[in-house]
Amino acid sequence: MCICYATRPTDKKSGAPTNSELPMKNMWFPYTPKGVDDALAFIDYFNNTPMGEVFFCRNLFPEAGGKAWGKTNGRVEYSTVIAVELDGPPIPNGELAPTASVLSSPMVDPQKEPLGDDKDHYHVYWRLPRAVSGEHSGELGAALKKYLYENLPEEEKAGKSIGDLYGKAEPSGLLRPPGTRNWKYIEPVYVELHEIHEDRRVDVFTLESLPTYKRKREKGKHTGSPSASQVSTATPGEPPVPLSGYALEVWEGKHRVQGDDGDYRYRSLFNILATTCEVLARSPGGMNPEYARSVLIDAAGDRDHAIDWRDGMGEYKGQKTEKRDADVYYEKLADEVIEKKIGDGEFMEFTSNGTPDEAGSPTNLKVLPSPNGSGADSEAREPDIEEIRNLFWTPRDVYERAGEDDTLVVEGFLYEGFMTDLVGEAGVGKTTLLIAMIKAILTGGHFLGHRCQKGSVINLTEQAENIRNTMEKVGLDPEHEGLYLLPHKNVHDLMWEKAYTAARIMANHVGARTIITDTIDDFGGLDSDKNNNDGDVRRVLRLPKAAAQVDGLAVLNVRQMNKEERGKGSVEYDYAHDILMTLFTTPGNHPDNVREVSKCQEEAH
Repeated sequence: MCICYATRPTDKKSGAPTNSELPMKNMWFPYTPKGVDDALAFIDYFNNTPMGEVFFCRNLFPEAGGKAWGKTNGRVEYSTVIAVELDGPPIPNGELAPTASVLSSPMVDPQKEPLGDDKDHYHVYWRLPRAVSGEHSGELGAALKKYLYENLPEEEKAGKSIGDLYGKAEPSGLLRPPGTRNWKYIEPVYVELHEIHEDRRVDVFTLESLPTYKRKREKGKHTGSPSASQVSTATPGEPPVPLSGYALEVWEGKHRVQGDDGDYRYRSLFNILATTCEVLARSPGGMNPEYARSVLIDAAGDRDHAIDWRDGMGEYKGQKTEKRDADVYYEKLADEVIEKKIGDGEFMEFTSNGTPDEAGSPTNLKVLPSPNGSGADSEAREPDIEEIRNLFWTPRDVYERAGEDDTLVVEGFLYEGFMTDLVGEAGVGKTTLLIAMIKAILTGGHFLGHRCQKGSVINLTEQAENIRNTMEKVGLDPEHEGLYLLPHKNVHDLMWEKAYTAARIMANHVGARTIITDTIDDFGGLDSDKNNNDGDVRRVLRLPKAAAQVDGLAVLNVRQMNKEERGKGSVEYDYAHDILMTLFTTPGNHPDNVREVSKCQEEAH
């Protein structure tokens, strides 16, 4: 979430507020219950400072951005809200009745207030039934703004306008939070919530049907239907989610279902969307059905004309199809996929080994109850007692799920479902220790006399090509298979969440049992201050913890040692990990390559 704030400029002589452009700055908060509480606390704090103006961006962002508000424009990936500012015109009703409206500036006599006006100002916004791209949101907002103004009686247009909320219909436009003070008035004036209808939505097709709507996005060109045996590459669009192997071939149209007269278009598109949906369902924290629906609708249109079944606007098997028919077709197809793959209030856990069924889609899917009730129809009904009961475990459930023994990767050091912390001073040989451990895992051998279970490894490393020297030292050669290195330089421009999510997806794809991060604070973007902040450390460790507890992987995180011979950073590192390892230079008369490893498990704390 982006909260924008500024101190309103004042006249140097009179001290009265001026209408100069506000020097907006950004504050970013995660969209979580705590993040929302923190954002509200900041809004309350800053708005109560003299001339402290506060706004919020009406849509979410994929990641935190810059400090200056203007740099947020165009960075919204998808949008569920459009909004306009009404300076005098009435609030619309009927099909275009808004979800909510806020009285941002009431009618105030300009003779009494320097910036007063003789009409009310409203911030009005509409919820969409599904998410659309940021670009599409801007198009819809511009069409609605123009339509509302053009349909005012001529005698009412004078002195009235419909604005774009600091963004020219950009989806990152700003709104005033109800209850905050509008500091452009000398006397206290507060923003009021005029009306809100939480269940009200405006249909996307209704907005696209406005005569003022202009679609800027390019359409693919119809080149005729290929023969059933023809195989084409996916153009123009790339998959909206990471796909590889058989799944990528499905997206590219290389495994089309055949009917009596050629390609079975419906089944082929269904399988493409199902493949996309399976990856969406594996997103950390679960899948947002509303966002998934938007992605699948766009994917259906892209694949339909990319593989030349039809262009979404022209002919299909000699029959004319209108744009509305195409959109409805794609929406129904997306709804069917989501209903089939998610079900009522359920999410998928992807357990596929990539084996396709006869229809061409992976089959080994296990459906689990949604832990947060955010399934496809969670807003429409209350869960029954059986669904609630399945969320709870009895002691018997715990023992059955845990099994008799923990599944080891490296006996005493790494176990599936657990996190290990490795600490050592710079230059002590942490990387050498890790590569030796990795080699033992790849071969199923022994590490420091402890047995290892053979498996693949994902290693996020600070090093790049220079890691070859360490690999040669421990005898890990090109013939050893199963190690997948992610050098920091390859993801230095990505947010930590995206980089580690890529590692989790790769681990699932190759069947890896271990993820190693060397070092966790560098990859997590934690400078010295943030590394000592409990909240920042908890945020960075959230994904490794999910990799252990949700994905069932063995997770090892590496840190540097401080002067007190403890790991650098917050004590949250110690509390979050199950096993603590420390690598020391061995005191006394020993060869230079001898080190001492101490280990502390959670029970021994």
